[in-house]
Amino acid sequence: MEKEFFKRIEIMKDTPNRITLTYYLLEGNISEEYCDLKIYGVLVEKEVMAKSGRIMREKKSIPDLFFTKGETKMFLERISKEKVMPIDLKCAVKPYVDEQILLKNVESV
Repeated sequence: MEKEFFKRIEIMKDTPNRITLTYYLLEGNISEEYCDLKIYGVLVEKEVMAKSGRIMREKKSIPDLFFTKGETKMFLERISKEKVMPIDLKCAVKPYVDEQILLKNVESV
């Protein structure tokens, strides 16, 4: 899968540590005998730099989440706005997908 930078956010909480969240769009292919599909996913990286200079990193990804780049970018925009951290990535997917299904059902009525 290819990794494309989406957004970087610095979080300054009531802590001496500097927290940086970086969001990426992942792009891959599913190739079979009669089809060639693009698939998209997301990657969230968290970097914590302590005052001592020690750096801790954490990352989580969900590679096969959407079939369109536009949908993936909408999801990335939402999770970056909400400052979703790697540990919370999986939990952020269900409400988003549920909301999109509900919107599509309302549009089709």
